[in-house]
Amino acid sequence: MSAFQAECERDLADAEPIILQAEAALDSLNKKELSELKSFGSPAAEIVAVAAACLVLTCGGKLPRDRDWNAGKKMMADVNSFLSSLKSFDKDNVPVGAGVTRRAVGSRGSSGCCTSSGAL
Repeated sequence: MSAFQAECERDLADAEPIILQAEAALDSLNKKELSELKSFGSPAAEIVAVAAACLVLTCGGKLPRDRDWNAGKKMMADVNSFLSSLKSFDKDNVPVGAGVTRRAVGSRGSSGCCTSSGAL
């Protein structure tokens, strides 16, 4: 086994419990809770960051320019569709260009490219 392969195996072993936790958290979401979330006027920064990550991951590899809370609410406009898209998200084939980093997820203005109709 090469050093690179061993490193990849370690990374995968570290990631698998996190994936399982994320799947369990996703299974606990429901339409009522997402509707309540959508109604927040100014949520905590962590909530905005999660919404921004969803925007980045669901825009087909092209980094959305608008990743603020308003863009997140637009993405969740149809709660049933949003929830379905999260549950069917292909976590095993995330585009390399998705670039989910702190910089990519941070909010940058309001000239949006991805909304619920464009991203999901």
